[in-house]
Amino acid sequence: LVRWRDQDEGILRLVVPGTEGKFAFRLLDPSVLSRAIFDGVHASILMSGTLFPAEMYADLLGISAGRRVLRTYASPFPRENRLLLVSPNVTTLFVKRGREMHDAIAREIGGISSVVPGNVAAFFPSYELLEEAHRRLRGIRLPKKILVERPEWSKTQKDGALEALRLARAESGGALLLGVQGGSLSEGVDYQDNLLAAVIVVGLPLSPPSVEGEALRDYYARKFGFAKGYDYAVVYPAVNRLMQAAGRAIRSERDRAAIVLLEGRILEPRYARCLPPDFAPSRSEMPASEASRFLSPPASLTAEPSPRMR
Repeated sequence: LVRWRDQDEGILRLVVPGTEGKFAFRLLDPSVLSRAIFDGVHASILMSGTLFPAEMYADLLGISAGRRVLRTYASPFPRENRLLLVSPNVTTLFVKRGREMHDAIAREIGGISSVVPGNVAAFFPSYELLEEAHRRLRGIRLPKKILVERPEWSKTQKDGALEALRLARAESGGALLLGVQGGSLSEGVDYQDNLLAAVIVVGLPLSPPSVEGEALRDYYARKFGFAKGYDYAVVYPAVNRLMQAAGRAIRSERDRAAIVLLEGRILEPRYARCLPPDFAPSRSEMPASEASRFLSPPASLTAEPSPRMR
């Protein structure tokens, strides 16, 4: 409280909304702490399999341009094992949300889940949008059991969801898992042994308006310029959550899966330019059909043997 009025650079002070007598400090600029650490070492190596772009993280950590060498590498996994599609016909843009759009999202998820052999996971920007889809999917006669992530789930319950996926794949042709982007099931879980045949990423998880979000965007705009400030505070964090969710499908060089983005905004230059070079989805009006063809076994493996072979 003594330092409440101090104007420390990169720190936000706020009264917590909806509470009485609570306040918080938020660190807007990690370089306030990290710059001194990097300035004090001879060299450091920072690596990530998903965080992009490297320039942004170097800027945010306060690593000066003269001391950094940035490298970005393509995925070592075979490209032919991944089908990457984007549906232009659906979006979670707030002004377009309504019964028809929620119906369209549920139809796309239901269509893909019905034709994909194996487990399918669909990740949403929020639990609210997840519930809109779940309510509609319950009215569709899906061939798969539906598993729904809950915000109060413990680690044991999350592990139980993975076990349910394994059992469903072995016994009934797979299940449909509904989860949220930015949650542990879309970021902190390793779906080993090709546990997911397809991942559907619904929408773009842009953070809703808030005091903290506005402060972060304004601070980055002052420090890095308006364009970079908006990208660093708003666009790239959302794209990285999308990338994390999409990355649940393929976890090894042997995995094969379809990834479908249900968000037309991804095709807009404003967002498309923020995707990594090796993550370029193809526009698809019929993602369910394309996913079915991609994941179906070759005809030579399913054809009846000839009389000589019997």
